[in-house]
Amino acid sequence: MMKQSSIKNHLGNTETSYRGTFKPSIKSFFSRRISTISGSMSRLRLALQIYQERRDLRTISEDSLRDIGIDRVSINREADRSIFDIPDNRL
Repeated sequence: MMKQSSIKNHLGNTETSYRGTFKPSIKSFFSRRISTISGSMSRLRLALQIYQERRDLRTISEDSLRDIGIDRVSINREADRSIFDIPDNRL
């Protein structure tokens, strides 16, 4: 039989814990941290993808720009945006 003890979690609430097992609050703590890191990595990958797309915009020929009705100034303005300036519809 495992030894039972009462401990206070990080919120100050008393929990019952069993020696040799993780407390649920520790598991949820790490789960939240992993989720945060995962979300940050996803956002960084998206930012890098958009950065590459903006770099590629600069290589579009003048003929192609005329075909789609966009001028070089608009392309340069978009390409000069910050790497972390992610459009809302891409989040």
